[in-house]
Amino acid sequence: MGIRRLPFALLAGALALVVAATFWLATASGETRIATPAGAATSAVSSSPQSTATQTAASTPSASSSAAVTLTPVATPTSPTTLALSLAALGVSGTVSVAVYDLDDSDQLTAGGGSYETASIVKVDILVSLLVQRNGSLTTSQKSLARSMITISDNDAATTLFQAVGSTTGLNRTNRTLGLIETSAGTNGNWGLTRTTAADQIRLLKLIFLPNNTLSDASRAYVSSLMSSVSEAQDWGVTAAADAEETSAVKNGWLQRSTTGLWDVTSIGCVEAKGHHLLVAVLVTSAKSEGVGISTIEKAASAGVARVITA
Repeated sequence: MGIRRLPFALLAGALALVVAATFWLATASGETRIATPAGAATSAVSSSPQSTATQTAASTPSASSSAAVTLTPVATPTSPTTLALSLAALGVSGTVSVAVYDLDDSDQLTAGGGSYETASIVKVDILVSLLVQRNGSLTTSQKSLARSMITISDNDAATTLFQAVGSTTGLNRTNRTLGLIETSAGTNGNWGLTRTTAADQIRLLKLIFLPNNTLSDASRAYVSSLMSSVSEAQDWGVTAAADAEETSAVKNGWLQRSTTGLWDVTSIGCVEAKGHHLLVAVLVTSAKSEGVGISTIEKAASAGVARVITA
């Protein structure tokens, strides 16, 4: 998927009777949308530089030859819909929290609540924090570790990069800069026990999929490209809500608790569904098995996305 723009139509008319005069008229549309492969999307009002990793060339339709052209801009809603639903309304049960944000019209949904262990979704937070701390410049070794950490969820790579951002203290400090006000890094090297909320994970995803002053366009494209390249075995979770999984960006987490044998299963990402680009975060704890956790996430994500689209 590439950039879709409404063309600037240049209309010209000429009138010559005794004195020759030329008048130029122009009409323009106010809509600009950017959609990157793998579900990566930016805002509806800002255009970021082209990146071969995340965007394809623009395709501009030819201008109309009609004598009069009227282009009607797509209006952005002045009051986006905010849905706060019960889990029962989404048809899901268990200890789960869901958040969905529509990048195209800013509609949003929350269901469930509370704070949850991140498991491996914190790896996205670690990478974003490292990019912010280093002004987007990673060493060759760090890039290799980042790819392993995101695409195959390599734990050793995550431990090394967690230390690189300053471990618990460094991640917490940077998260304050990122606006993650409900996330607390795990202690004693246990980055997987970082606690967060679905709302905070949407805040993190906005930094990746919307232009901002914290993370550069190049860094956003870099994180998005890695989340769009996860191994096939790990391409589950919120991607169930997408029309086609290949248009999604995702990072999942799974952790069995040694004391109870129950599972924490988490999933965050950006999906495309029915022409909408949506950020989705679903956090599950105390699932009887990893499979039950995954099933809960996929049901919650699909139901949440459907409700937001019809909002």
